[in-house]
Amino acid sequence: MLQELLTDAKSGKDQEDDGDYYIDEKTKTASLSGRGITKLEEILKVENLYKDLGYEEIHHIENALRAQAVYEKDKEYIVKDNEVLIVDEHTGRTMPGRRFSE
Repeated sequence: MLQELLTDAKSGKDQEDDGDYYIDEKTKTASLSGRGITKLEEILKVENLYKDLGYEEIHHIENALRAQAVYEKDKEYIVKDNEVLIVDEHTGRTMPGRRFSE
Protein backbone atom coordinates (compact mmCIF):
# COMPACT_ATOMS: atom_id res chain seq x y z
CA MET A 1 0.00 0.00 0.00
CA LEU A 2 2.73 2.50 0.90
CA GLN A 3 4.70 1.45 -2.16
CA GLU A 4 1.66 2.38 -4.25
CA LEU A 5 1.64 5.83 -2.64
CA LEU A 6 5.37 6.30 -3.15
CA THR A 7 5.35 5.05 -6.74
CA ASP A 8 3.94 8.29 -8.08
CA ALA A 9 4.51 10.43 -5.00
CA LYS A 10 6.73 13.41 -5.00
CA SER A 11 8.44 14.78 -1.97
CA GLY A 12 8.19 18.34 -0.84
CA LYS A 13 11.09 20.05 0.89
CA ASP A 14 8.77 22.31 2.84
CA GLN A 15 5.10 23.02 3.40
CA GLU A 16 4.92 25.15 0.23
CA ASP A 17 5.48 22.20 -2.10
CA ASP A 18 2.52 20.15 -3.23
CA GLY A 19 4.08 16.75 -2.58
CA ASP A 20 2.61 13.64 -0.98
CA TYR A 21 5.08 13.78 1.88
CA TYR A 22 7.68 16.06 3.41
CA ILE A 23 11.24 15.14 4.29
CA ASP A 24 13.31 16.78 7.01
CA GLU A 25 16.83 15.69 6.12
CA LYS A 26 18.31 17.18 9.29
CA THR A 27 16.18 15.05 11.61
CA LYS A 28 15.82 12.15 9.12
CA THR A 29 12.04 12.21 9.33
CA ALA A 30 9.26 12.04 6.76
CA SER A 31 5.60 12.85 7.17
CA LEU A 32 2.59 12.64 4.92
CA SER A 33 1.16 15.87 3.53
CA GLY A 34 -2.58 16.45 3.31
CA ARG A 35 -2.44 15.22 -0.28
CA GLY A 36 -0.56 12.07 0.80
CA ILE A 37 -3.06 11.37 3.57
CA THR A 38 -5.93 11.68 1.09
CA LYS A 39 -4.20 9.30 -1.35
CA LEU A 40 -3.53 6.76 1.40
CA GLU A 41 -7.16 6.96 2.58
CA GLU A 42 -8.25 6.18 -0.98
CA ILE A 43 -5.81 3.27 -1.25
CA LEU A 44 -6.93 1.84 2.11
CA LYS A 45 -10.60 2.70 1.47
CA VAL A 46 -11.01 4.47 4.82
CA GLU A 47 -12.77 7.75 5.51
CA ASN A 48 -10.30 9.12 8.06
CA LEU A 49 -6.82 7.62 8.29
CA TYR A 50 -6.18 8.72 11.87
CA LYS A 51 -9.65 7.76 13.13
CA ASP A 52 -10.10 4.47 11.29
CA LEU A 53 -6.66 2.97 11.92
CA GLY A 54 -5.10 2.25 15.28
CA TYR A 55 -1.98 3.87 16.70
CA GLU A 56 0.14 0.83 15.82
CA GLU A 57 -0.90 0.88 12.15
CA ILE A 58 -0.19 4.63 11.87
CA HIS A 59 3.20 4.07 13.51
CA HIS A 60 4.04 1.34 10.98
CA ILE A 61 2.96 3.55 8.07
CA GLU A 62 5.12 6.44 9.30
CA ASN A 63 8.14 4.16 9.80
CA ALA A 64 7.67 2.58 6.37
CA LEU A 65 7.49 6.02 4.78
CA ARG A 66 10.65 7.03 6.60
CA ALA A 67 12.45 3.86 5.50
CA GLN A 68 11.41 4.33 1.87
CA ALA A 69 11.85 8.09 1.59
CA VAL A 70 14.71 8.97 3.95
CA TYR A 71 17.12 6.06 4.25
CA GLU A 72 19.05 4.58 1.35
CA LYS A 73 19.03 0.79 1.08
CA ASP A 74 22.48 -0.81 0.72
CA LYS A 75 24.09 2.40 1.98
CA GLU A 76 22.50 3.14 5.36
CA TYR A 77 20.93 -0.29 5.87
CA ILE A 78 20.85 -3.73 4.27
CA VAL A 79 18.37 -6.56 4.38
CA LYS A 80 19.92 -9.95 5.13
CA ASP A 81 17.92 -13.10 5.89
CA ASN A 82 14.73 -10.99 6.24
CA GLU A 83 16.40 -8.83 8.89
CA VAL A 84 17.20 -5.14 8.55
CA LEU A 85 20.78 -4.35 9.56
CA ILE A 86 21.98 -0.78 10.04
CA VAL A 87 25.28 0.08 8.38
CA ASP A 88 27.67 2.20 10.45
CA GLU A 89 28.30 5.38 8.46
CA HIS A 90 31.92 5.60 9.65
CA THR A 91 33.09 2.00 9.26
CA GLY A 92 30.67 0.59 6.68
CA ARG A 93 30.09 -2.44 8.91
CA THR A 94 26.68 -3.75 9.86
CA MET A 95 25.54 -3.28 13.42
CA PRO A 96 23.38 -6.28 14.41
CA GLY A 97 20.78 -5.46 17.05
CA ARG A 98 20.89 -1.71 16.42
CA ARG A 99 17.78 0.19 15.37
CA PHE A 100 17.13 3.61 13.92
CA SER A 101 15.72 5.96 16.54
CA GLU A 102 12.03 6.71 16.24
